[in-house]
Amino acid sequence: MIYSEVALTAFIPKAMGWTPPLITASQCARLKAFVICLMVKEKNKLEIAAGKLISAIQKEWNTELGEPEAEISEEIMNKGHDLLEGAKNNNLEGLLKGMSVTQFLGDLWVHKHQGVKESILNLEAAMNEVKGI
Repeated sequence: MIYSEVALTAFIPKAMGWTPPLITASQCARLKAFVICLMVKEKNKLEIAAGKLISAIQKEWNTELGEPEAEISEEIMNKGHDLLEGAKNNNLEGLLKGMSVTQFLGDLWVHKHQGVKESILNLEAAMNEVKGI
């Protein structure tokens, strides 16, 4: 992302309620770096693991395209997105309501799609690492 000096010196100070003094190029570069740091959110381990689970589900879904089972796999992929949202909002415990990830996705579907097992185990390991879930 590239921010113009004008945008940085005009927007940020006004948002903070003060008029900026003239700043040097070095100060502007530091301000740009600061703004970028504020705007970039790092994904936590749960989000990364949930994202990889979605990718694994999507691979299974892609192999089923054109078959009746693809509809069910698409629903499971939606549940994977729910897990990702839960990870982002620190609400996996509330979403799962005491179930395992396999139970949440559907035991039978997971049993038939062994390609997602490793991703499920990784997500559950990340959940165990983040105590309280």
